[in-house]
Amino acid sequence: MIAGGGAIGSLLRYGIALAQIRLTAWPGWVGILLANLLGCLLMGLAAGVNPTSPWLRGLAMAGFCGGLTTFSAFALDLAFLCLTRAWRQAAACVGLSVVGGVGLVVLGLYTATWLSPTDRRSLYVPVPQGLRNGGVAQVLVGEGDKVTGGQWSCPL
Repeated sequence: MIAGGGAIGSLLRYGIALAQIRLTAWPGWVGILLANLLGCLLMGLAAGVNPTSPWLRGLAMAGFCGGLTTFSAFALDLAFLCLTRAWRQAAACVGLSVVGGVGLVVLGLYTATWLSPTDRRSLYVPVPQGLRNGGVAQVLVGEGDKVTGGQWSCPL
């Protein structure tokens, strides 16, 4: 399942990058940026829909989103921009990728929480090992810093 999802995500990333180059006058790195941002949004949605489902974690998150997004292509594009001293484009590439990516993951998480037919105010957030013994924390949206514990291992 993971490999199938990864293959589909990789093909979509390649298609987005190719279409962007052929259809726009934007720099080539924008296609990878678009694929990475889309993958971040979908990762947030997938994590917010049902974080305990092994099928969702495997196929959608590790497979499809893992194939769609790529750090290596981002790093290569960034290296080329730096080697050619295209500093403004390099800064835009990094800024849009990091801020946009994190922002879209959060948007996806909140969207999935809002669309949830059950608990519309809970957002499940993975907690790193060492903090609360790992697992997941249930953050109550709009309730400040109220956090409840839970048992779930990080999917990736």
